[in-house]
Amino acid sequence: MTFGGDGLARHQQLVVFVPFAAPGDLLKVRIVEKKKNFARAEIVEILKSSPHRVTPPCPYYGRCGGCDWQHLSYIEQVRTKESIVREKLEKLANAETIWHPIEQSPDDFRYRNRIQLKYKDGKLGYFARKSHDLISIDDCLIAEEKLTKKMPEILSQLKKNKSQDLFKVELISTQKGSVEVSYEESAFEDMGFSQVNTAQNEKLIATVLDWLSVHTFDEFWDLYAGGGNFTFPVINRFHQAQIKAVELSQKNVSRAQGLIRDMNLSPKKVAFYLSDVAVFLKRMISNQKLAVLVDPPRAGLSLDVVKNLRELQMTTLLYVSCDPASLARDVELFAATGWRLHQVKPFDMFPQTDHIETLIELKR
Repeated sequence: MTFGGDGLARHQQLVVFVPFAAPGDLLKVRIVEKKKNFARAEIVEILKSSPHRVTPPCPYYGRCGGCDWQHLSYIEQVRTKESIVREKLEKLANAETIWHPIEQSPDDFRYRNRIQLKYKDGKLGYFARKSHDLISIDDCLIAEEKLTKKMPEILSQLKKNKSQDLFKVELISTQKGSVEVSYEESAFEDMGFSQVNTAQNEKLIATVLDWLSVHTFDEFWDLYAGGGNFTFPVINRFHQAQIKAVELSQKNVSRAQGLIRDMNLSPKKVAFYLSDVAVFLKRMISNQKLAVLVDPPRAGLSLDVVKNLRELQMTTLLYVSCDPASLARDVELFAATGWRLHQVKPFDMFPQTDHIETLIELKR
């Protein structure tokens, strides 16, 4: 299996990518696209099933554009994800690098606290794979049940109001246990990235706090901070540290600043900056013992950010990544100036898909 979701096969020295394949399958396939070095194919017939292949429980699987690994046993999913992370980072490791086993998700279904549905032609659902054709659904097995229980009510309301086609309808499970629904395209747009798997996110936060606890630091920078997913747990655990959090989403920063006021925290103790990370790093210096965490988008860190981070006198740099390829590229840039990969831990934040979350620690 590859990062990207497809199975990888070889035929007459040609690499062939096959969606919905499983390691060990014997398949009859049809080539649907051919390039110089690779081809893409679709399954015509499964001649012999892999021992890792299971029957997907979702009736929309294969048509819906969401999950791509439901046909794999969960054990095989996490084994594959762990091996993909290791394959990407192994050449950048050394004999002292600590490889932690992947953290399996507490729930491999019913874990998503946020979903984005489409409404079109009186139907509510998801776009089909690689198209804008709408697959009408009445449940989503990877979403929290309280979200999908709202769907009949939402569909009825949209039809009753004779709503025009909407690009999306968003449902979010709040921290208070309620469900928020937005019928406006931009209502949740500025929320910034937030982890969709609540139980697994708690495990990720706990690991970050554990890794930080072996270091002595007077200042902590949380870069690409979102709404403070790591900022507030660090505030609660490390009372001695001054905290600086940086985020580009106005709504996230306003919400975090409101929480800071509610907690009666001094601006000298914690500050949430509305800023691009590259701009912040150019303007801000630290003369104290510093620990830094970065949680960038899928594209990883810009060269400017890497350059400025490398020059900081940090006790540790923690990096949360959702893309092993951009993570490996950035680790290589740090390694070029004397940083080493100290420890690695993958987290299965998105079961039934090929997506992988990885936490690493870099040390000078």
